[in-house]
Amino acid sequence: MSFVEQMKMERERQKKLEGEEEIRRLGKEVALKAQPMPWFDQPLVPRKSKKPQTVPKEPRFHIHRLREP
Repeated sequence: MSFVEQMKMERERQKKLEGEEEIRRLGKEVALKAQPMPWFDQPLVPRKSKKPQTVPKEPRFHIHRLREP
C-alpha cells in the first residue's frame, strides 16, 4: 500500500469512529429522564375568595319589536 492509500484509509476510519461517537452522544441526549417530584413545604389551605358573587340574569329569548305609529 502506498502512503496516500494509508492516509485515505486512516481518514475513513476516523470518520467512521466520529460518526459512531456522534450517534452515541445523541442517544444519550435524547433519552428521557424522570423529573423529580416537587417538594411542597406546607399543605394547601383553601381561602375564601374576595371577589363578590355573580348576580344571575334572566336570559332574553324574546325579540323586541318596535312599535309602528
